[in-house]
Amino acid sequence: MKTKQVLGVIGALALTGLSTLILASPAQSAPPTCKVSTTTLTNRPDNGLNGDWAYDSFTRKVTICTVEEPAGAPWLYKATVEDTGTFVTIGGATLSPGVTPGVPLAGGVTGTMTGGFSGQFSAPADFGFAWNVHHNKTYDGAPGGSQPDANDPSTSWWIATLFGGIEQLINDWSWTYKTCNEQWINNEDTNANEDGGNITGAVPCPTRTTPTPAPAPAPGNGGLADTGSNVTGIVIAGGSALLVGAVLIAFTARRRARSHS
Repeated sequence: MKTKQVLGVIGALALTGLSTLILASPAQSAPPTCKVSTTTLTNRPDNGLNGDWAYDSFTRKVTICTVEEPAGAPWLYKATVEDTGTFVTIGGATLSPGVTPGVPLAGGVTGTMTGGFSGQFSAPADFGFAWNVHHNKTYDGAPGGSQPDANDPSTSWWIATLFGGIEQLINDWSWTYKTCNEQWINNEDTNANEDGGNITGAVPCPTRTTPTPAPAPAPGNGGLADTGSNVTGIVIAGGSALLVGAVLIAFTARRRARSHS
């Protein structure tokens, strides 16, 4: 009886402790709510260490997620901007983007560009702002002349125009530009140290050649090419050789037979 009572007490304590742990466990936080918009930008001047050096054409994807959702107060959001596209160089005596003073940059050099930036901001709760003001739009050429311009903002003002902000928001910014044999990484650290590489176009990219297909066989002769041997002639010549051989063998055999008679 005592053993059963002790076991019962231990079991009750174990269940009580388990219940306490379950009740004390923190509630799982809900995943952040996010909104996504995309914009097409073409022929956008790109600024390097020595001025505008290329025109970019790319797709800009902006993902805005909630960070904090306090009740009765503006929410905290984070916007992440991702750019993917191509560039073509302008060309100039000192326009190479990665070093100062600049060195010559060949014009018409093409390559790829990727990168982006981020920024946090406070705005009305539940995305109560114009987060999609640039969604599915195309902007060509340089941004608007007076910034912030909600109709065509520069990169540094892009996030601010989404919620009517009065400060530029561009953190953790970095873009990478690549040709077939050169690369320039443009961010705050590489610009300060001038160690992000460079684009000059001094060494042209190799030209790709397309193999020339073999000519199709000429019609006639049963589909054989004209350069093919005369099959009929080969057959007749071969047959004649066999016939001559057979005659010689028969003649030799007959002479041997006479010599033994």
